[in-house]
Amino acid sequence: MSRVYVSGLRLGFMLVSHMCFTLCFMFPFDPFKKNTSSLLFLLSITYSGNALAQNMPTGEALIAITPKITPKITPKTAPKTAPKTAKFVLAPLENSVRLPAVLPIVIPPAIPPAVPPIIPPLIPALKPLDPNQKQVLTFVKRPPQMQQAWVLSNGHIRVAWLTANVADTVNYPVLNTLARGLLERAFKEHPELSEVDISIYPQKTVPWKVATINPLFTLSVPKNRLAQVLALPLKPSWGGFYDRVYYAFESPVRQAPLEGIQDESSSSSISQAPESTINYQGTPLERSKLRMQHKIGKIIGGIRGGLLARGTRDDNRIALTIDDGPHPMYAPLLLDTLEQNHIKATCFIIGRNAEAYPYFVRDLLVAGQEIGNHTYNHRRLKDLSAEQIAWEIRAGSDALKRITGQSPRYFRPPGGHYGTVALEETMKNGMALALWTDDPGDFIKTMTEDNLKVRMVRNLSPGGIILVHENIDKTINSIPYLVRNVEKRGWQLGSLSEMLGRPELGKVTSSKIPSSVQVVAKK
Repeated sequence: MSRVYVSGLRLGFMLVSHMCFTLCFMFPFDPFKKNTSSLLFLLSITYSGNALAQNMPTGEALIAITPKITPKITPKTAPKTAPKTAKFVLAPLENSVRLPAVLPIVIPPAIPPAVPPIIPPLIPALKPLDPNQKQVLTFVKRPPQMQQAWVLSNGHIRVAWLTANVADTVNYPVLNTLARGLLERAFKEHPELSEVDISIYPQKTVPWKVATINPLFTLSVPKNRLAQVLALPLKPSWGGFYDRVYYAFESPVRQAPLEGIQDESSSSSISQAPESTINYQGTPLERSKLRMQHKIGKIIGGIRGGLLARGTRDDNRIALTIDDGPHPMYAPLLLDTLEQNHIKATCFIIGRNAEAYPYFVRDLLVAGQEIGNHTYNHRRLKDLSAEQIAWEIRAGSDALKRITGQSPRYFRPPGGHYGTVALEETMKNGMALALWTDDPGDFIKTMTEDNLKVRMVRNLSPGGIILVHENIDKTINSIPYLVRNVEKRGWQLGSLSEMLGRPELGKVTSSKIPSSVQVVAKK
């Protein structure tokens, strides 16, 4: 009988405990309200009921509800005032633990934040310089006669360009001594440099005119050839000992019949003018014919009547053309960028720049890049007479032929200004006049690198010809983005001859290069 009673009691407490547990969820606990004590009581009942129902040891039960059993009443044992009913009272179990007045709130220990894994630092890489701000190469003490010093990087190599001034009447020892001093200082104070290029100009040259005046002396020294240059004697010409040097008084004087003609590169108004529109020159009838020829060339593609407006649309090839080289600070960076991305391009070279920096032209040639004619002085043909136009085209081709041993296959008029005379003279010299289909406007000073990247790829199509310029920082930094986008679309980026399916036209074998300039230093 007692077992049945105890079992019924356990069952009752189980039901009560589950009811209390359910009430706890029906009425959520709010620490800012007055139901705290009620919740604690319900929790206590729930805990005790579960403990009793599961027959847990008494030491683990906090509170037990036990009935006070009234003994059997007889006439002899009956008290004067006997209880009418049995009552239940709360009584602690033996060896039980009494609850405190307020249950302590146990806060779990805070989980420490996850410690990021320790990643070993990468080899410091050269960051591309700000495309909108040139960086000055600083020295502890400014070298005497140095005019300016700039440094640029494409993220892979870092190149410095130093300029200096000397009197017009100079000799080998003066130029060699000055160049050696600048070279030693640059590499000593900046050992991170990959190459140092030096240009020495006449005494009266101002910094913003160096692009329009040929230097008296130029020198290009990759870091791995520094010891060779420092060992050269000071008195004789270095031309017989080192292949990356130029002396103006050793080169033939080429005076063009261009008195009073303004150089395009020195005009701020022209430098901001867009080149996306081709400018036809001549009489109204001549301009109409040239315009019609250009439209037909853009529809059909290929070389038509000596004009190359675009490639054919049925081939997944796009041509990259780069104008206005070579520049002593940008040429090494451009060539390195092209090689890093495994692409070829057609570089339209200014004749007088090629004569002052012939080693950069040879570098492009040996690397498999294609060379094009961009006139000798980079002047807009619209301002020139027929005789002057013919001279600019011939002189540009002659300068390149003396360096490469072969005449260029393509000619591009500066700014897209050309007429019937320029087209006929181009064909007489065995070239095609190459225009373009995509001009992202990299020469615009307010153009950011991000905007340039978008403009480079927004109008791409098979047979397109992209026009960019060498001497612009953000252009060099944007070429890898262009390459990735072209390849992502399943197209091929290359030179004009590769786009036309005749890559052999742009190749020059070493046998065609003059023997005096066949030795080319690899960076």
